[in-house]
Amino acid sequence: MGESSIKTVQEITREMINKGTQTARDIFRQCIRPIYGATKDGRPEHLGSAILLQLAEGPFMLTAAHNLDWNSTTSLYLGVRKAEKLELTAILSATVDGSRDDDVYDFAFARLPDPLVAEIGLERFIGEDYISKSVADTPGRTYTCLGYPNSKNRTPPHFDTSVSPVMAAYTSNGVPMDRLGQKYRNETHILIDFNFKYSRDEAGKRVCSIKPNGFSGGAVIDIGRLSDPQSIAEPPSPMLIGLFIEAHRDKRAIVATRIAPALEAVRRKGLIR
Repeated sequence: MGESSIKTVQEITREMINKGTQTARDIFRQCIRPIYGATKDGRPEHLGSAILLQLAEGPFMLTAAHNLDWNSTTSLYLGVRKAEKLELTAILSATVDGSRDDDVYDFAFARLPDPLVAEIGLERFIGEDYISKSVADTPGRTYTCLGYPNSKNRTPPHFDTSVSPVMAAYTSNGVPMDRLGQKYRNETHILIDFNFKYSRDEAGKRVCSIKPNGFSGGAVIDIGRLSDPQSIAEPPSPMLIGLFIEAHRDKRAIVATRIAPALEAVRRKGLIR
């Protein structure tokens, strides 16, 4: 056996992370779309990301509630083939004294009207069987964040222009909840380590990290417990587990709201049907 055929655990782990990231992109990229607002002179402005879900109740859009808060000052549009105007009623997590700043859940479900669904195409919606119900501790697990960063998405000059959004992926490990104090709970949230300066590409080379602005409302995919040598022997089975809601530069952390508990909460209250 030649030396070239011998790999370290670190090399194998990196290969599995790369494979898991690519598999996550392949499965979920079609269901993640950009959200736009409008500038004062009527041009599109990229705001964030959204996830298209096919639930038992019908086709829904899931995004960060703060993305839809922009609707108080601008019309909102979903990037499909072109920017399609969003005219819908949404179920948003509650603000605290009218401020979104202290809303730790920051999610919004909105049923999409039939004409917009027809324009999007049902094949872009991801089924509920792809949503993970796991509440396993985040440390030791690896997650891929998928969304549309502002830095990579120059908006089209007009709303009737076709859109060609550029998705980005960031993969890292889960970290303990106490990195952000007592604000979040494992049952409802995921914290992911994020280096705002540098990250690693597929070859393990250090590169400048993608700025997270615009990722809000995007997907967080659980690609497995890749810190466990026994786990990396099996092919990754990525599952949609979280909604990207914010990133904290000072604490080097991405925050995601777990989708399954959020969906259970709105169903329990009879808010979606």
